[in-house]
Amino acid sequence: MAVVGLLDPEVEAVWMALEAVAWLTKYLPDIESYLDAPRSLDELQRLAGQPQYGYEIHHIVEAQFRSRNEQRNSLRFSDRINSPDNLARIPHWEHVLISSWYSRKNDFYGGVTPRNYLRGKDWIEQYNLGLQVLRDFGVLK
Repeated sequence: MAVVGLLDPEVEAVWMALEAVAWLTKYLPDIESYLDAPRSLDELQRLAGQPQYGYEIHHIVEAQFRSRNEQRNSLRFSDRINSPDNLARIPHWEHVLISSWYSRKNDFYGGVTPRNYLRGKDWIEQYNLGLQVLRDFGVLK
């Protein structure tokens, strides 16, 4: 709630500082996790069982739960999609960046999104690409 121009300038400065602290408190876990060094796959997978603010659980092979496509991974690999070997706890902002990457058209994949390129591919190909993406984004050693 901005109060600039309504109060004494010194009170406004204090108020703005309090708002900044409140903002920082809310986003500090996300900021701190973004600074994490890359971790081993074993560590990322082990940590998936220990939720923590600033982190999200990432599917190495995308689940695609919201997709209506008949070849979505949540149907094709329903027995494996939530298995411990497919889950990794990664920093929130890295998860956002990775999800965005999967959604952007990419010349390397023939001008389609990586998500569309992978549709219908086998588990191993998707898993290997998922690991490479984690490396490329500095999450996985």
